[in-house]
Amino acid sequence: KRRHRNATPKWLTAGQKLTMRNLYLQAMQLTKITGERYVVDRIVPLISDEVCGLHVPWNLRVITQEENLKKSNKLLDTPTSP
Repeated sequence: KRRHRNATPKWLTAGQKLTMRNLYLQAMQLTKITGERYVVDRIVPLISDEVCGLHVPWNLRVITQEENLKKSNKLLDTPTSP
């Protein structure tokens, strides 16, 4: 939680913070409904060898825990130019 606090900009609006809270609620609801564990994932990890992301709504998404474990602490795969 401390890492999240440190990576959350102070300039986020109340609406943006509410959006983030709703993502966590959505993950909990999906877990309860489906029986499969859902988590909130950071698209750009908070800590990585390549880059460090922020704890902001546009960097969050709800995915299954299985997907999140496969991704680990890496950026999403992006196509490279030949």
